[in-house]
Order: sequence, then structure tokens, then C-alpha cells
Amino acid sequence: MIPSTVYSDPEPQPAKVETDKSNSSLIVVVVIMFYAVSCGSERLVQTMQFIFGMCGPLGLPPSTAVIADESYSTGFMIGR
Repeated sequence: MIPSTVYSDPEPQPAKVETDKSNSSLIVVVVIMFYAVSCGSERLVQTMQFIFGMCGPLGLPPSTAVIADESYSTGFMIGR
């Protein structure tokens, strides 16, 4: 008599998780756009306040307007 052997299936392999690279790329693009827009708008405000100081109702001389600009930059840097 021939001995019978029971063959079992090999251990099940864990399912491979495919990452959706397009979704990851979209998130990176959105983060970069948000950063660019926020920094661009902050720089725009800084330029506007400098010009408003010189050309607006304050009529500051350029040397004083630069002090106001530097104060804004310093406060922005400390706030960050």
C-alpha cells in the first residue's frame, strides 16, 4: 500500500496594498500651492504697507517707510 500524503496550501501571503501615487501627488501639489499662496499674500501685504506709508495719507519719507517695513518683517519673523 502506498502511503497517502495530504498536501496543504502554502501559507496565505498578505495582500499587497497598492498605493495610489496620483492621490499622493495631489496632496503634495495642494500643500505646495497653499504655501505659495499664503507666502505670496503675506509679501503682497508687506509691499502694500510700504507703498501706503510713502504715498498714502501718512506721506512718510522713504527712510521712515523702510523702518516701518523692517518692523513688519521683524514682527513677522518673531511670530513665525
